[in-house]
Amino acid sequence: AGFSDGAIATTLLCCRKDTAFRKAAFLSGMRPFDANAMPKIPIYILHGSQDPIFPVIGVREMVKALRAHAPDVTYRECAGAPHSFPYPEIDALMDWFLETRSR
Repeated sequence: AGFSDGAIATTLLCCRKDTAFRKAAFLSGMRPFDANAMPKIPIYILHGSQDPIFPVIGVREMVKALRAHAPDVTYRECAGAPHSFPYPEIDALMDWFLETRSR
């Protein structure tokens, strides 16, 4: 998981060949990238609708691209939130990280 530029670093790490990640979360940070380079792992994205640093319109487009590629993408848009750490969403995010799924 990563916040802001850390979310972008997490994206880049996930897209490296032979990634060891089993899940990834991007918090308040996303820029365009090749969604097909992302491994097909569960992804959790949290983003504020009023983020001036990473405008939400671009994030929504990346979510569409990721959903077309990966089977399990969770997107939570925080209404009215600026570019900030999504503290109210942390419990849900931690539950998601700890959840196991049979495949």
